[in-house]
Amino acid sequence: NIIINKEFKELSNYIRIKFNFCVIKNIFNHLDDINEIINECDLYYKTNSYNKYKNLFKNNKQIVNLSDKFHFIKYYGVFLFDKLISFISIHFDGELSGICIFLTNPKYNKYSCVPFLICNIIKDIIENHKCVKIINYWINNCKGQENIFNWKKKFRFKESCILCEDINI
Repeated sequence: NIIINKEFKELSNYIRIKFNFCVIKNIFNHLDDINEIINECDLYYKTNSYNKYKNLFKNNKQIVNLSDKFHFIKYYGVFLFDKLISFISIHFDGELSGICIFLTNPKYNKYSCVPFLICNIIKDIIENHKCVKIINYWINNCKGQENIFNWKKKFRFKESCILCEDINI
């Protein structure tokens, strides 16, 4: 009998799952998958706070993609076959880019699809958006977000902010 230890079994799960990373040309082609992600998040986290995103995607006129090459929105996603399981929108504004909408189906968290997505986004920005100097990944502004900061540091994000009240004009 072959004894399979826990680590090997977990590793085999990662190897079996084949995720695909890509730039999403039209986010509205994936509305069914987005709704499923939102519903799964609400169920998993036992909240109803993710429903606000449904309204955002129902009216696609709210999301304007500027045609300027320095000011635009770009969507990145992780797919399992043809199914969108995680996505992020990055808003580009000259030398600054910021993570805006970031949703992942929690059923796939154990397969590391979020680190896979973030690493590929950072790589794409470095390789294809040379003018970008800063990638902003939210500011932790409440006690409930303290745990995420350690996770963000793994990707070399630093916590910083400028408060308008600190600026003397």
